[in-house]
Amino acid sequence: MRHSLSARIFSLLLVVVLAFGGVMGYTIYRMHQVRRHLELVNTRYLRLTLVLGELQSIQVNLLNTIAERAAGRGTSKFLRRQVRLARQYRLYNLRKAHRLIGRAETLTLPALDQKLSARSRTRLQQLLRAYRHNEARLNRLFGNEELKGEERQRIGESLLHDERRQLSTIRRLNHDLRARVKSDAVQVEADQRAGILIGALLVAMTLLIAALVAFRTHRLLHPLKVLVKSTKRIGSGDYSGRVKVASRDELSVLAGEFNKMAAALEERERRLIRSERLAVAGRLASHITHEVRNPMNSISLNTELLEEELEGLPEGSRGEARSLCRAVQHEIQRLTEITEEYLQFARLPKPQLATENINEIIGRLLDFMREEFAAGGIVVQRELDEELPKVVADENQLRQALLNLLRNAAEAMARQGGTLHVSTGPLAEGVEIHIADEGDGIASDALPQIFDPFFSTKKGGTGLGLALTQQIINEHGGAITVRSEEGEGTTFKVFLPASPVEEIER
Repeated sequence: MRHSLSARIFSLLLVVVLAFGGVMGYTIYRMHQVRRHLELVNTRYLRLTLVLGELQSIQVNLLNTIAERAAGRGTSKFLRRQVRLARQYRLYNLRKAHRLIGRAETLTLPALDQKLSARSRTRLQQLLRAYRHNEARLNRLFGNEELKGEERQRIGESLLHDERRQLSTIRRLNHDLRARVKSDAVQVEADQRAGILIGALLVAMTLLIAALVAFRTHRLLHPLKVLVKSTKRIGSGDYSGRVKVASRDELSVLAGEFNKMAAALEERERRLIRSERLAVAGRLASHITHEVRNPMNSISLNTELLEEELEGLPEGSRGEARSLCRAVQHEIQRLTEITEEYLQFARLPKPQLATENINEIIGRLLDFMREEFAAGGIVVQRELDEELPKVVADENQLRQALLNLLRNAAEAMARQGGTLHVSTGPLAEGVEIHIADEGDGIASDALPQIFDPFFSTKKGGTGLGLALTQQIINEHGGAITVRSEEGEGTTFKVFLPASPVEEIER
């Protein structure tokens, strides 16, 4: 089973939200990466470079002072103080550099940074050991005790050699850090460009997804516009419009109910128009019948009197006159039957409903018409369901309706004979009667009109038989349909609702 409309729209919105969430997540991730690089550069490399630069400057000044002392320059209280401060500051800067490296190592570092950090820590430890190792000679060289020339030169040259090595170590360490800072700056710039490019691509992809979602949502809601248009058509009186929805969601259910409503309204409109036409036809038939019946009665009475007067005429001339009078009487009788049929159609009484067995009514009708069927070479095939529920009906009216159908079938097979199939069967809410003949059938263009008053496919027919039959069936809350093909015969289906008592028992 497919998801509901609300679930599908929610899924589409969820796709858009996830797409935008993905873009935001990636953007936050890239920003975090850049911030991490910048933090690493700021907290470790830049500060460490500044500290090492200061350390290098102190080391250069101290080397110059050592070289001058080894060359024979004397010492003073101020010089000794400067040397002491330089030694303290370089130890302070070394410890500060150690702290900066330790703080940077608390971060999650790439493999290359981890190697550089380990190498820097090792060099700083070597510098610290070397500085501590040189402390005794520096104290001797710049102490209060006056040194002889050879000893001063020897201590100064050894210190110069060691301190120059330390300066070289500082310069290499500073060079490595500056190179790393430059590399990180290039990497940050490349990451920024890549982040912008990928972010733009993701935004474009998200916009495309949003456009597709909007298009899909429009397609999902398009049947609503069709429903609105169809509703306006119905409001204007056009009931032929139907809504086709291929999905299996609430809209398809709504479209199905709308189509049922449109069909019901169309059927109601058709019945209303038919009822109005029947009412007009009934009033017209009643008027014509009243206008014709009285003159016909007078003509019939005068014809009978004329026949009696003919008895006084000679035998030779009396026979032809009597034949003419009988012909007039026959036509009067036929016209009387027609006027009675018109009057019956115009004044169909309200049915007197009672619980009836439809099989018994049909059985009595078939027995009544047995001779008529036999004379026309018609064989009746009965298939009456014994478990058929009873119906609520007016027996006389229902008998008249079924009699019209049976006679129409007999007349359709009058020339060649055939088999008349009469069957009954239960339905969910009533019973169904089938009356099928093997006659010539009805033309397809005439089928929609066969229940209209005064329309007939038979020569000399009044066109009221099927109209009266449909009127009776409708008054009983039932329905009648027809299916016919030329050369294949005609089948009438009559539906009648079951008795409420029968429905309860079932």
